[in-house]
Amino acid sequence: MEQLNPIEIKKLIDLIKDERRLCYADFDFVSKPSVAFERCRIRDVMLLPLYYGWEHICDKSLEEVCFEDYLKEPYKGFEANPATETMELALLLQMSSIPQLENWGKKLNNLITIYETIVNILLINK
Repeated sequence: MEQLNPIEIKKLIDLIKDERRLCYADFDFVSKPSVAFERCRIRDVMLLPLYYGWEHICDKSLEEVCFEDYLKEPYKGFEANPATETMELALLLQMSSIPQLENWGKKLNNLITIYETIVNILLINK
């Protein structure tokens, strides 16, 4: 059976959080607030499957990865159907070209692989 590597999940969580912080530094909120907000929101959505895998599959506490309070409501919604949500996000990342992720290369492939592993584990354990 496939397994999730908590170390890899933690690395991706840290990477996405770092990139999220850079979103705020890269844009002038006065002239382009919606661009910065959208780039940050994409990263928030990308974190949800990783948080789910961390908590429910790896049996780790969300406190260990400094879970953000503002994501509590979206996370509750995500938990209602994590396999479908994760699969849709993986497909979206594979099929679309999100400009903010063009320089990710192997990291994006790793993220998609982890998403696919989460889906497979959830479907097996149904």
